[in-house]
Amino acid sequence: MGAVALLESLRCETPMNPPDVADGDQVLITGPGGKVWPSDVATPIAAGQEVPMDTLVLISGDSVVLRLMEREAFGPDDSMGFVRIKSSDAGSGARTAEFLSDVSSYMLSYKVGVVTF
Repeated sequence: MGAVALLESLRCETPMNPPDVADGDQVLITGPGGKVWPSDVATPIAAGQEVPMDTLVLISGDSVVLRLMEREAFGPDDSMGFVRIKSSDAGSGARTAEFLSDVSSYMLSYKVGVVTF
């Protein structure tokens, strides 16, 4: 028996880029095996905006660590914090976790369920 997280939505509370940047932040989420969301290169998001995700992430073992990244056209992507989703949260209903950095804040909404075969 294993667990899976359903990533439902991501809300930008405080963006990394200032408001005058046309596309806001260009975000993506990575996990232990690489990028888990979005299917495109990155998703633009601005302050106060919430984007749907509808993405499943397998939780191997006790937990999975996901990292929010801001895509950079040149050079390495910027980390905007991480969250740990625990398999023990399965069946506990809707949950939230905050990706937090020195300059940005994003809220992830998700649920955890059990996978049986």
